[in-house]
Amino acid sequence: MFPDIIVLWNSLRYIVFFFLGFKLYQKGYKKLEKIPSFVWIFLDGIIFLFSKWINNKKSVVFILLNRGFHLFLYIIGALMAFILLQKLAKAIEWKKIWIFRYFSRYSMPIYLFHQQVIYFFIYWLNGKINPYINVLINFIGSMLISTIISCVLMKFRVMRFLVGEK
Repeated sequence: MFPDIIVLWNSLRYIVFFFLGFKLYQKGYKKLEKIPSFVWIFLDGIIFLFSKWINNKKSVVFILLNRGFHLFLYIIGALMAFILLQKLAKAIEWKKIWIFRYFSRYSMPIYLFHQQVIYFFIYWLNGKINPYINVLINFIGSMLISTIISCVLMKFRVMRFLVGEK
């Protein structure tokens, strides 16, 4: 009924994930880690296929089921990504690899600026080059430019504070 100027309704869609992350932080995820990786991938795939099958049905019941399965698919996908990345982080000694340490130090400012940089690349390149090349240029360019911006900002105390760093 009202325009979503401050993106409130869109942000409320993600409250389930914030709550899920809060509960994982609060109670831990040791039980979830015991589930083998292939089970996570298989479960995600099955729910994805089922939601695609339901998507073709047009009755009200199937439409509601489809929305529920999409939410469940997103939750399982988020949990799967979190658990698999945690397992990967434990398997790799990433703190000894210089590039991981470097990007860890600048991760917040890079996160804050990369999207704006991507919009510029999309504006300049969309429809002018192959989409796959656009993705590659977008990734490399946004990482490079947002990293440079982050390095410059982190040199000044006030700017570090403004981007949430010490």
